Amino acid sequence: MMTVRKRRLSVLLTVLVAAVALVVDAAPAQAGAAEAVNRCDQGLVPEIDTTVTVRANGGGSFPAEAAPRNLIEQGDVFYVIPLTGPGMSTANMGGGTGSYGPDGNGQPAPSGWPFPGFAQYSSVLRFNNNPAGWVGNPAAATGFNRCVRWFDSFPMRLLFYVNDTYQADNSGGWDFRILVYKASAVATTAMDNCWHARAPQAAETIFIQGNGGGSFPSGGNPPNAIAAGNVFSVSASYWDKVGMGWGAPSVGPYGDSIPAPGNWPFPQMLQYSAIQRFNNNPGGWVGNPEQAALFGGCHVWTSSLPVRLLFYVNDTYTGDNSGAWRFDVRVYR
Repeated sequence: MMTVRKRRLSVLLTVLVAAVALVVDAAPAQAGAAEAVNRCDQGLVPEIDTTVTVRANGGGSFPAEAAPRNLIEQGDVFYVIPLTGPGMSTANMGGGTGSYGPDGNGQPAPSGWPFPGFAQYSSVLRFNNNPAGWVGNPAAATGFNRCVRWFDSFPMRLLFYVNDTYQADNSGGWDFRILVYKASAVATTAMDNCWHARAPQAAETIFIQGNGGGSFPSGGNPPNAIAAGNVFSVSASYWDKVGMGWGAPSVGPYGDSIPAPGNWPFPQMLQYSAIQRFNNNPGGWVGNPEQAALFGGCHVWTSSLPVRLLFYVNDTYTGDNSGAWRFDVRVYR
């Protein structure tokens, strides 16, 4: 009797193992943390590629939103690149103090400064979980110009600060390009082609006019061009500026990095920024408005509804605006 029971148990375990194997095989393959590190080391296309501005009189965040989401999860790899080359002005610290890059003046701040021990007038980065709070200690924002894996179980966002005792008289700011390689990305053939920047099945350079917006595909009443399972990338040219008229600034696609108040077209999205909406023709909107500059990496479209991309300018009056932002859109099917 014991032998029969053992045989039955053995058969049952074999069936269970086979069933689990079928479930695993049927599930979409995940990139994994090691693969995310490998892709970052190789310089492949990430899931997120965007630029944020750290204002000298107010700081900044990633994502650049009024209430930033936790976009970096356990196993993800991130890369924070200070854009200190041509085209970026240094931050003016006011009061005759001088202008500096994100490393500040190199002198450790004394007690009484926001971040004692860090360089005076430098950019300081903090990791924060919404809503749990701080994760880890402050760090120099320029210290993450490399592939960094996030090990903590708390997902997080990046909050940037300016190490200055008085910020109200400051002007200008620093730009940081942020790359995120997601460990949870679905490793489909289309995604692999996007990661390696191979030839897409559809591609177009579109222009988002400061006084009129734009679309992908371009033209009147564009058709749906992105379907379930497709991978797409919307890469902004961050050096393009749109003039906002009437004394307002000329800005890149992330606007002036200040959340818009309630009477703007897209409240809480960044003022004067490019806004992206997914739209099914003829069904209507799919999902919520997004900052267009957040889609520079590789993204899989999971909705069953095919969509087109419609772009807007978050400005209360666009009639006096001038210029356009360029975005390169690629679709892998």
